[in-house]
Amino acid sequence: MRHATEGWSLTGAYPLRYTHTVNARPQKVEPKVTTCLCCTGPAKKFGRFKNRNRTVQRYRCIQCGKTFSEDQPLEHLRISHDKVIRIVKLLTEGCGIRAVSRLTGCHTRTVLEVLRVVGDKCDKLHDKLVRDVETGSLQIDELWSRVGIRQQRTTPDDTERGD
Repeated sequence: MRHATEGWSLTGAYPLRYTHTVNARPQKVEPKVTTCLCCTGPAKKFGRFKNRNRTVQRYRCIQCGKTFSEDQPLEHLRISHDKVIRIVKLLTEGCGIRAVSRLTGCHTRTVLEVLRVVGDKCDKLHDKLVRDVETGSLQIDELWSRVGIRQQRTTPDDTERGD
């Protein structure tokens, strides 16, 4: 009867098995240097505060002494993150502004502000991701519209208004 390890060598059966070295110490990661929004100088951490959504880091510029906070994902919105997600989901499902307002318990202006902030962020993301698109042809619907007045009611001097 043969032994289980008989005829096998560490380099013959698996030639690359023991040739890799493992780095026991992880490499040091350089900390991200935050720069001042005013003078673009280096900034240090300067406390933190908690809003409804998360804890926000504050910074103080070493050169000019101004303080600022890190960017927040939902700029100037004072409602919870979960409520923003619910509003966006309802809007994408086709609910109207007033219906979303009733279902979430928010004011209609709050729903419109959430729509503006999320729309701006989607616009920036789209501009960042979609580049150098070449189109062969374009299809445009409703090429004309009335501006201010029907064409029959315009005067010969009025070239800015009408169909």
